[in-house]
Amino acid sequence: MRPIEVSCLGSAIVDVFIEASEEDLTRLGLERSSMTLVGHELAMEVASLFPIKYTKSGGSAANTASALATLGVDTGFLGLYDDDDLGKSFVREMQEDGVEVFADFDAPGIGTGRCLVFVTKDGERTMATYLGAASSIGEAQITELSLKDAQTIYIEGYLLEVQAAYDAIFKLAPEFVKTGTKVVLSLSDRFLVERLGDSLKDLMKVGAISMLFGNEAEFESLVGTSDMENAARTLAAQGLQGVITLGPEGALGFDDDKHIVKVPANPSAQVVDTTGAGDLFAAGFLFGLVRGYDLETRCHMGVECATEVISHFGARPVSPLRELLSPYL
Repeated sequence: MRPIEVSCLGSAIVDVFIEASEEDLTRLGLERSSMTLVGHELAMEVASLFPIKYTKSGGSAANTASALATLGVDTGFLGLYDDDDLGKSFVREMQEDGVEVFADFDAPGIGTGRCLVFVTKDGERTMATYLGAASSIGEAQITELSLKDAQTIYIEGYLLEVQAAYDAIFKLAPEFVKTGTKVVLSLSDRFLVERLGDSLKDLMKVGAISMLFGNEAEFESLVGTSDMENAARTLAAQGLQGVITLGPEGALGFDDDKHIVKVPANPSAQVVDTTGAGDLFAAGFLFGLVRGYDLETRCHMGVECATEVISHFGARPVSPLRELLSPYL
């Protein structure tokens, strides 16, 4: 088995993209720009009411894993899916991208997870997610990560709402960090941070997290300040590294030596669909991390990858990412 540079832990989800209006979101009771968990019956009912733009295997950590693999990083993905058509499609597409799917855990009768991605005219996305088999992940699966000896483990924040997954990360991640593995957590969603604020802070206190990824709203919710440089300094003082995406203002990176850098957004960026922007930023940044680039260059790489994915529908790139990063290589 080849060595793994980055192990991505998250929900195996098939994305279903739908064009919607603000009125549609209100009628469905969905909070704009948020992710709402729904049951299987509601997910199927909603999907039948709208024409589908297209479907694609996804999930936050899976999107990052796919992009990392296309950049040439030896990447693995661990998540739960069912033995159904969606699950088989998910695994096949991940493997075609070059990702090693660690294990074939299935949950008969639950169904592979799917995410309804409602995209409004301004490119903003609102998600209604049925986790399906992904909701069954727990200690047995996360223990698998200790067998992969990856130098970096990337965890999507959405997974923390699965109690068994949170408990396993709380228990096992500090040991990963102690042995030199960098554990990176994506905050994923500001409403998630609001719901899990104390639990996130508990993970930080026990040394389960090395680095945090997120946007301004997520970091404001976590730290309690709208001043992002102050938020960065506060977290750096706790021994954390991280990066804060600032939308059209670029990104702000920080490390545990209280070194802070800010890089601009790509001025030529055209926003069609922001789905996957954070996931692709993470891929570019993590590529720079495992290849030994400095903090500022890593932030630039993240911006370039995010710029590509917001220029079209879908959370996976359509242009070769390696070519986009060539000015920094």
